[in-house]
Amino acid sequence: MRHPRTAASSFSGRQGAESRTACAILDEAGRGALFGPVFAAAVVLDPARQIRGLDDSKELEPERRDVLAERIRERAAAWAVGAADAYDIDRLNILEASRLAMQRAVARLESFAITCCSTRSESIAIYCRNR
Repeated sequence: MRHPRTAASSFSGRQGAESRTACAILDEAGRGALFGPVFAAAVVLDPARQIRGLDDSKELEPERRDVLAERIRERAAAWAVGAADAYDIDRLNILEASRLAMQRAVARLESFAITCCSTRSESIAIYCRNR
């Protein structure tokens, strides 16, 4: 079966063409849960080490998610995870806590001071900066 080009996979091709740009793709998980923290992952793709099949984590089968998680850890130029706990959710609301988790994930990408943003949906954002 051929995978459709997703925002992440089509963006990674554009990233390779513009080598002065570092981009982090974000995805959150846990926003629909009744209790517990919300998490976000930030990934800076390496154009030389492409990862086929990237998509919103909620669109993937659990087994495929596990395979892609390992490939991301092996092939990405950088990756980080951020979280917002129950206190943050109660204080802010779940949407703002999700955004906080995304900000924390981006902040953990120390070598990539990322500043501008373009969103595809509420659950995936792409952050870029010129080097």
